[in-house]
Amino acid sequence: MNRKKSEDQGTYYIKGHKPAEQRGADNPGGKMPQILEGIKVIDWSLFHVGPVAAGMLADAGADVIHVEERNGDPARGISRFYGLPLVVKDRNIIFEEFNRNKRGITLDLKKPEGLEVMYHLVEKSDVFLTNFRLGAIKKLGLDYDTLVKYNPKIIYAHSSTFGPKGPDRDRPGLEPITLASSGMMLSSGEEGMPPIVPTTGMGDRIGAIFLAYATLLALLARERLGISQFVSTSALGGMLNLEGWSLIPVLFYGNDPPRQRRDSCNNPLNNFYLCKDGVWIQFAMLQSDRHWPEFCRAVGIQDIEKSEKFENEQKRMDNHPELISILDRKFAEKSYDEWKSIFQKTDLLFTRINKLSDVVKEPQVLENNFIFDWDHPHWGKIKFPGFCYEFSKTPASIRRPAPNLGSIPRKFY
Repeated sequence: MNRKKSEDQGTYYIKGHKPAEQRGADNPGGKMPQILEGIKVIDWSLFHVGPVAAGMLADAGADVIHVEERNGDPARGISRFYGLPLVVKDRNIIFEEFNRNKRGITLDLKKPEGLEVMYHLVEKSDVFLTNFRLGAIKKLGLDYDTLVKYNPKIIYAHSSTFGPKGPDRDRPGLEPITLASSGMMLSSGEEGMPPIVPTTGMGDRIGAIFLAYATLLALLARERLGISQFVSTSALGGMLNLEGWSLIPVLFYGNDPPRQRRDSCNNPLNNFYLCKDGVWIQFAMLQSDRHWPEFCRAVGIQDIEKSEKFENEQKRMDNHPELISILDRKFAEKSYDEWKSIFQKTDLLFTRINKLSDVVKEPQVLENNFIFDWDHPHWGKIKFPGFCYEFSKTPASIRRPAPNLGSIPRKFY
């Protein structure tokens, strides 16, 4: 079947987009508009990076359809995490977070009928987002050069593990591969330790953030210039960006920075200490000369403030093992809450080192909607990850749960 190419939509290249002053009729009852209202996204992706990136667009108001094969996104089948069940009352809690606010459809893209539906969706969409390998994409007829024939304004957003060029461009990968190849596992932890696995999901989540960011930049370019383009991001590239602080010295000097040991930290004011109640307290005074007098008063070590061993930054670096030992004994004298009441009266940078189970109860986290209460249609009242940004006039929101497998849009675009 021949399909007519999408036509230029006029002044506003983002189809369906209206300036804020024209959106009143679309928001009966004074509902606040969202930034990506009218943006239509096809999310043909798996697991973590692609679905989370598309989910970020959905949170901001985009109309996202998550396209799955007949067997479903493999994320639905991840049943346990460190022994904890992920399927609660027949729904996967991880898949829910990845795919909230989306609609869903299942397609057999190896059949002409399935491809025909996908091409129809492409004609009426703004973004086609995927993290399948480029070779497989081209073989199916879903590459950028093909889809742009159906929609000359389509933004084609692609994420891979290693990037679109080079000897590893077609290698598959999941987050452990990204973390290992990025250098993160051997730059974390203390010297002499085996490789450290950072928080699960970090590598993929960074990849998702950069994929969403690049997609938004491409949409902005289209609105300003009227152009379609292929957008490429990678989990490895995102991790290297995340590691910039450590990466820059390597690029300049060629040597890996030493993995830091707490008891050999050459700036004891940028270190952590164990309090009497077993809670760790973290400090972050990079300009140690500036903060040293106030720190001494707060900790109660004024007697060593001007001593020859510790009077300036260089002396404290030279004698840091002894100073850390002194501070270890001092912080063991009081509980974290006692130290907190002291340091809150200063301008010193400090905090408790939290477990995740502590973080989700923090008033600061709850009041900023980083974690929020959701009356879920299937689970009832639950707490769920929220948003890490806030817009005063175009807020993000949760409008629908993740789609069931096999569900279809209320209507095609």
